Amino acid sequence: MNDELDILHVVEACGGGVRRHLKLIMPELTRRGIRCGVFAFGARYDRDFTSDLAHFEQVDGCKVWSFPNNGGVMSLWRSVRQLRGILREARPQAMHLHSSVAGFVGRLASKSLPGVKVVYSPHAFAVHPSLPLWVRISIRMIEQWGAHRTNAYVFVGRSEISDANLLCLPPEKFHLIENGLPDDYGQTLLGRDEARARLGLAADETWAVVPCRLTRQKGLQQVLAALERCHGDKGGRLQVMFCGDGPLKAELEALAARLGVADRVRFEGFVPDLSSLLLAFDMAVLPSLYEGLSYVLLECLTAGIPLVVSNILANVPRPDLRNCLQTFEVGDIDTLAGALEKTAEEPEWARERAAFGVEFMKTDFRLSNQADKLAVLYNGLLRSGSKTGH
Repeated sequence: MNDELDILHVVEACGGGVRRHLKLIMPELTRRGIRCGVFAFGARYDRDFTSDLAHFEQVDGCKVWSFPNNGGVMSLWRSVRQLRGILREARPQAMHLHSSVAGFVGRLASKSLPGVKVVYSPHAFAVHPSLPLWVRISIRMIEQWGAHRTNAYVFVGRSEISDANLLCLPPEKFHLIENGLPDDYGQTLLGRDEARARLGLAADETWAVVPCRLTRQKGLQQVLAALERCHGDKGGRLQVMFCGDGPLKAELEALAARLGVADRVRFEGFVPDLSSLLLAFDMAVLPSLYEGLSYVLLECLTAGIPLVVSNILANVPRPDLRNCLQTFEVGDIDTLAGALEKTAEEPEWARERAAFGVEFMKTDFRLSNQADKLAVLYNGLLRSGSKTGH
């Protein structure tokens, strides 16, 4: 029996949306006969990410290599050498590289296994104007260099295609395979009372959740600035829970203190089962500057949680969703404050709008469709000796 891997997933962002992506898609690919492995490395490991890897090995028969490190330049080159060794040992037919750092490492290492096909998912290109110019220039150079070593791009959301065009990447290699959720996701949600009890929230309090890593990409300072401007009976008592770890925590805590809202803000850190606790909250806020297509957006839509989101394509992936989302332009603190206040003051109105998202998610963004499209792409690449694309 041939025990070579079909696909080796290479992952540096071992948490957040990329972790959620792997956790959902790996079992589905195994059911479709795709033999998978995972090479995980870097400094961005969620606290219990290693439990996911163990689960993949035990349940899905996946081969796993895990190399957490400090994220420095020397660690990066060490990861390239480690991956080269694994490619020669495991001889996968293809690699799927997740996020830009993994994309760089994987494409550098690919020469050690001639003929290996390379699939790349950036999960959002780091080319937003808020980033330093040198970062954007470096990303452009790396991505144009890497295009020659990439057989197919898999974009999880439409916003990535727009950025890929700006980077002058080859459109014939583009594949839009949007993120999706399992059909039974709604059944995993705990009821409001139980979820609030788990999080220690009182029944009469109004809470917004900001579910993400605490990084600049997420635009989190906007939420604190808007909270200061919320007034009214409920708006003035709105409380915000940040669920996630990240390098901006101390800065955000200091900003909350300066704005005088520290007593209305809770930094909960990483919450392992957050996706099952969403009904504890009265609203969710996604203020990102840029994204691919976040799973938490899809989860909140399915859960029927009122959503306040930045008006970027990744947060409004279908025009129809404007019927249930409240949006604000990035940096427009007054509009964000007004949306938070209105959602807090008029909960019935907010829940009626959110109900549209529940119905929408019954037909769109399904995990089964995502897995089917990935399996078709993989199988086409493995059968073909040439580069493929639309």
